[in-house]
Amino acid sequence: MTLLSGGNPARALLKEHKLPVRNTLDLSLTHYCGTHLKIRMLRCRVCVLAVLLSLLTLIPSTQSADCCLKYTRRPVPCRRLKDYTYQTITSSCDIHAVVFHTRRDKFVCADPSQDWTKRVQRCLLKRQENKSKLKKTL
Repeated sequence: MTLLSGGNPARALLKEHKLPVRNTLDLSLTHYCGTHLKIRMLRCRVCVLAVLLSLLTLIPSTQSADCCLKYTRRPVPCRRLKDYTYQTITSSCDIHAVVFHTRRDKFVCADPSQDWTKRVQRCLLKRQENKSKLKKTL
């Protein structure tokens, strides 16, 4: 390898092996840009993955655990219940129901059109009225 005064060793090496002479700055920039591009693409992929995972946390999970899917067939005695709520039809709940809350913190789904359901609702309402009257007298 012959190096002229003030010459570039990389250029001399390229000439000696009869490779096309390019500026060494071009070679180093190509290497730098290629590496830099790979890093940027990797960062971009990581960012996209992070955004997708964040979006998954925003999507509500199925609410079937909090939703009545069918009615109970057996009437539940009023003495075993403490309260009730109504379930309306939503995207995940496809039936109207009266949800009775038991004293043991369980839930019983009842058909609102059934006579026993209406009777138990009246019983619970009377119990609540009696409790509120008792609190007023004290």
